[in-house]
Amino acid sequence: MKLHMGFWGIGIAAVLVLLPTTAVAATVDSGEVEDVVEEYGDLYNITISEDAVEPSYQDLNDVAATLGSTLVAVKFDGDVGVGQVVLVEGETLETFETHAAELFETVNTDVPPIVGGVVESDQPITETTVEADSGTFDLEAVPEPQSSADIEQAPQAASGASAAAVANDWSPYFPSDWRAEAFNLNRCTWRYNGDCWEWLQLATLTQSITWSDDHSPSLWPSTEWGFEFGVALRNYSYCDDDPDYSQGYWLNADLYEWGTNMGGANVYADDNRAFDDCGVLSHELGVRSPQNLTAGYQYAWTIAAPRNPDRPDTSYSAQFQAVHDDCIGDWGNYADCMGLNQNVTWPFGGDQSETVINIDRGFLFPKCSRMHDKWSAPRQWSNGGAILMPAPLNYYDTCFSNDW
Repeated sequence: MKLHMGFWGIGIAAVLVLLPTTAVAATVDSGEVEDVVEEYGDLYNITISEDAVEPSYQDLNDVAATLGSTLVAVKFDGDVGVGQVVLVEGETLETFETHAAELFETVNTDVPPIVGGVVESDQPITETTVEADSGTFDLEAVPEPQSSADIEQAPQAASGASAAAVANDWSPYFPSDWRAEAFNLNRCTWRYNGDCWEWLQLATLTQSITWSDDHSPSLWPSTEWGFEFGVALRNYSYCDDDPDYSQGYWLNADLYEWGTNMGGANVYADDNRAFDDCGVLSHELGVRSPQNLTAGYQYAWTIAAPRNPDRPDTSYSAQFQAVHDDCIGDWGNYADCMGLNQNVTWPFGGDQSETVINIDRGFLFPKCSRMHDKWSAPRQWSNGGAILMPAPLNYYDTCFSNDW
């Protein structure tokens, strides 16, 4: 369902379309066009129209100020990668550029172009046109994470990985290798006279996938199906009729930043958790067009969110899965339409999903782990360490933080 650098910009007009829970009519400045406006809450997603000049960080701040709102995140998308940077209090152009560069460095790529952002407003945003300095902006609301207490539960493979045995013969259209490193990161948010006075404590998770040997994304069975991979964390807090996703997890479900070097494949951070119950929290990256990827290349994905000070670690499972493409055209948020129809049957030979790490292994984040096709069991080791990988690798592997 999954960050790039801009510079001081040139001129734009902005058209905004809001998507909330209660539909009301909204009129563009000209008074001639009506759009449907729905309000989800106080977060709104600004995306840039295709014919607009690439906006800058300052352009997004100007649009947010015009709307009477605050810019809280910047979105990136390009050939070298995709992602989102969450801003900290007192962010400047200089700290933002450093922030974005550090994020994309964790996935071994350059910062992609800015394509939009997320703004926060105390009041519903009803404007549909905003005059800024560098292009045309489309605005849509970012829905809050759904609670599974309000919907009928549907089966989803990523949440049920604990029931299956470890797969050691993966279908060749899935990656042949998966790696992960989870670690605690303290980011400086305020410096004075060269010294850091305030820190943001983050939980950070980097995962990678590679197609090698006889595995290749060119073998992906159909363009009507996409690919998702990631982890499902287990919650240690009490679950009741009103589950709170912010409790019990080392890596929480709040607004988080992420980056990947998987450009050109229509990737998305799968932040629609409608099928997660309060005992499971999935962090998955989706790929609508896996056939656009290349065999032999290590694709990486990093996510980071404020750390839970009361939860030093979290057990998890990991999985690959194919999801049906239920999106129509260029859907605004693939997370809300990929795998939407849970009743579609996988029509091909081979497996629709593969277990990478079984929950019964008792693996924990933060640590490093790896699983490879044909292995009898995954490997886990401590951050900063190294461990000998079985055949066909036959070398000592370290964590990502030691690689790049």
